[in-house]
Amino acid sequence: MRRDAPRPAPTRRRRRIRAALALLAVVALAALLRPTDDPAPVTADPPADVLLSRVPQEPDAARRSAHDGDGRPLAGLQVIVDPVGGGYLGVHFFPTGSGPADFAVALVHSPDLMTWGHVAVLDRDGGNMPVLHALPDGGFLLAYEDYVEATRNNARSRIRVRHYPDRDALLHARGGAEVLLPRTLSRNNEGTPSFDAVAWTGDPTTSTLRLGLHYNAGSTGVDRRARGTLRGFARWTATPDPVVTARLRALGFAASHGKRTHLTIAGRPLTVHEAQRRRGDMAGWGLVLEDRAAGTWRTLAVQDGTTPVTSIGVPEATVLPAPDGLGRMLLVATYRFAPDPVGPMLHRVRLADLPRGLCRRGLGGWVGCPAP
Repeated sequence: MRRDAPRPAPTRRRRRIRAALALLAVVALAALLRPTDDPAPVTADPPADVLLSRVPQEPDAARRSAHDGDGRPLAGLQVIVDPVGGGYLGVHFFPTGSGPADFAVALVHSPDLMTWGHVAVLDRDGGNMPVLHALPDGGFLLAYEDYVEATRNNARSRIRVRHYPDRDALLHARGGAEVLLPRTLSRNNEGTPSFDAVAWTGDPTTSTLRLGLHYNAGSTGVDRRARGTLRGFARWTATPDPVVTARLRALGFAASHGKRTHLTIAGRPLTVHEAQRRRGDMAGWGLVLEDRAAGTWRTLAVQDGTTPVTSIGVPEATVLPAPDGLGRMLLVATYRFAPDPVGPMLHRVRLADLPRGLCRRGLGGWVGCPAP
């Protein structure tokens, strides 16, 4: 055929083959141009209940009987990113004696979420169940249950909220404005606070805080859940939360309902609740996972390798930038009541819901990390 002769019109099959060959060429070229240090393809995370309830068996991914560098147990550890110094800040409580109110609240720091060093004692006389919240202006809010009245066999508690104007004040335990909230739902105990929402103006006297809490339900002798609002560090109102009570009772947790922790995994808002099956039975504590988007509640069956953890409570679960600066990591802190080893337990799991490298540590802090 002469070169200048007209070519026959391509058939439909030929057009498809030509398009396929062109696509293959583009894919091959992209493969050649791809940097050699690209992260591996990201796989999907297991379901949230698996992430929260399966304790990893790798030595660097879990701590049983967790404690700080000086041997203090990390009970109730709650963690945030250190916004200035790198690593992580945490608050926890530890026993100081054998009495019902002998506890203290401490601040700790970690480079890797597993190794923790003591920084300061924030309350030496009865503080427990602390939570820390970083503010947009560089300050911090601390809330905790404070045993303010103690007898030989009993202790009465209230919630204390304190403002630290900056990181240096927090690290040196120099608190600013604070308020000891009145008990309005119980004659005995109100505590185990959580920060549910913070509307911060830069001034405690004009800011509004929404807290979750528990209160002792009087003659029943069990703890129940409530919500409260603190306005201007001066005006406090609290109401019981019957919806949570009904949901937990329906799952067989008829006794006390205590701590709760909020988090988001793969875009789904979740809450982990602590609840007790039988009054006065330390072997009857368990965890319940609430999927707030789906409206579902289920009991978490916590497993440490092949060992079922039959009694567990004091949950804190947080999604944080990973220690190596790549991606995000889930940290779960609990208190293991049975079986041995009894005590605080930590485990961490790298999440795959973001490509590695999107969330990383830069010169100015963490970048590319969506809010958990």
